[in-house]
Amino acid sequence: MGASMMKHAILVVLLVACKGGSKDGTATGGSNAVGSAAGSAAGSAAGSAGATGSAAAATGSPAGSGSAVGSAGSGSTARDPWGASASTGSGSGSGSADPKPPSTGKEMPAVERPVMTEEQAAEVVAGAVKAFGEPNPPCAAIVDRLGVAIPIAFHKKLDQAAIPALRAYGKCAQTIKKWRASIRAASALLEIGDDSPQIPPAIVRALSEMGEYDKAIQTAVAFSKQYPKSGDMLMASAVMVFCKAEAWDKCVSTANGALAELEKKPDADKDAIQLIHLLRSIGWVVTGKPKEALEDIAAIEKVRGPIPKFDAVKATAQATIERGFYFEVVPLGQLPIGVYHLMGRANTGALVTLKLREQGNITRQFRVEVEVPGVTERSSNTVALKPNEYSVKWANPPLKMDFDLAKVRGPRPAQLALKITELAKGGDKVVLDETIPIEVLPRDYLPLKRKVGADSMVPTYGFMGAWLTSNDPAVDAFLAKAKERVEGRNFVGEQGATVPQIKALYDELKSRGVSYVMDPNVAADQVFVQRTRLPAEVLATTNAQCLEGTLLFATLFEAIGIKPIIVIVPGHAFVGWHTVAKDGTKGEPLFVETTMVGSADFEAAVRVATRRVATEMQQGSFKAGASTIVDVPAIIAAGFTAQPL
Repeated sequence: MGASMMKHAILVVLLVACKGGSKDGTATGGSNAVGSAAGSAAGSAAGSAGATGSAAAATGSPAGSGSAVGSAGSGSTARDPWGASASTGSGSGSGSADPKPPSTGKEMPAVERPVMTEEQAAEVVAGAVKAFGEPNPPCAAIVDRLGVAIPIAFHKKLDQAAIPALRAYGKCAQTIKKWRASIRAASALLEIGDDSPQIPPAIVRALSEMGEYDKAIQTAVAFSKQYPKSGDMLMASAVMVFCKAEAWDKCVSTANGALAELEKKPDADKDAIQLIHLLRSIGWVVTGKPKEALEDIAAIEKVRGPIPKFDAVKATAQATIERGFYFEVVPLGQLPIGVYHLMGRANTGALVTLKLREQGNITRQFRVEVEVPGVTERSSNTVALKPNEYSVKWANPPLKMDFDLAKVRGPRPAQLALKITELAKGGDKVVLDETIPIEVLPRDYLPLKRKVGADSMVPTYGFMGAWLTSNDPAVDAFLAKAKERVEGRNFVGEQGATVPQIKALYDELKSRGVSYVMDPNVAADQVFVQRTRLPAEVLATTNAQCLEGTLLFATLFEAIGIKPIIVIVPGHAFVGWHTVAKDGTKGEPLFVETTMVGSADFEAAVRVATRRVATEMQQGSFKAGASTIVDVPAIIAAGFTAQPL
């Protein structure tokens, strides 16, 4: 057997040995196709980490029987009273390990206690609780201090003594919109027996603010049975979820049902009733009943006096009555050039989102004009609004043909010119004419997450599809060289065994001296982005950070007809692919550590990456959402296509 066939056989041994492992490949992801069925496939392929040893034995590695190389062995979990946990495992075996992938500088650190004694932490807790009790407490500082001090001060046992600190932490977290911190505080309070009526609803509200609407409703239903004292406010929280989700008809109907229930209770929570009235009033304004909203608010304020929280609703309702239609404009704030061609859809958002609702029996027409001078053309679209219709429209003016993308090397301030005119027989009427400051983000800024709170973000991994430029001439030129390493000198994709083809790509990159460099993260105002060059640029420079290398490999896989998978773990990313029957498998995936191109052979890179997937599954990282599997064919099918070259 030749050397190349021997190495192919080794990798097949790895695949077959892994089949008996964990089936826990549940993937998590952002919108739409991210985190699809690739998760379960990964579970079958990666299996238990101990299976890696079988491949090591086949290569002659002294690791031996299959339980040594990176085996997770048997593990135990040490419970952290603050909700964090550190896993410890025992493995067996001996021999040399595969080389480690280079550090990204952003891997999740081992759980360590901050340098603070228990006594010092207790002093910090006492000071923060005291500060919380003062007028206008410094909530940002309180959350920062308590987030560090509580786990130390109560590391032996989180008990009743922690309640004042946890309440201060949770209330301040809500004030500064740190929703994850709010959930952490409320969960800890419930765990130690503080079932005050406001605690369970705090979790439901935080979930809804983070956009996890289904989970918020499920939690509200479950809590209503567990914590009956919170029932009234949980009803209000459920109404809030539908309003936050802009399911306005459901918002109003749920509010009506909740108020009908609470009217039967002589001791109903007055704050819950007031909140439901507020939410229903907002829903009424949007759904064509602004007069009813004003009447309802007037009735409440007649009994309880002026309520500042109702002021904005009253102003919107009055303006809606005067105009005859509901009107809201939501500008994005940033124009990300690299994914701009994907915007203007429900799953990506738009530069400008316009929400309209006709309040009566009139058909209206509007002209919407949008432009970023010097960057985009001026778009002009006519929007028709039928009687009693609610409509959401997106405006995404095309980039200017002569706009030089290469000149934008960092965030550049710009102005968004927005004009909305109602077209009428008696004469046009300008509804809005504003200039809004925005930022233009460079083409190589890849948005990976979007902010939904001060400490909360949701993944936008689908945007990685914009970097999969398999039709680039530079990719074609690379493949022309790489195919000389394949038997028959031709890439056949899934029509033949995939392993030798992937190895040819890896070895060609290795022969060109491609090496790993540190990842440059960039923080933008509303999104978390990573500066990520396109595959052609990586091939030209022969250096790549981990995500650039991952997207380069994924692009090459796609170009030769092999389905790529992208694995996102804390601080790192690498790639995998779906195997085929000619690999001696049932289609399970394999993975490759792309940062090892410059330092290790292909087989070692596959072992390291496949072992990492197994470890993440054993630790429950995919189920918990800490790690994610992105099925590339699925995101492409969902419309996340490559940047126009």
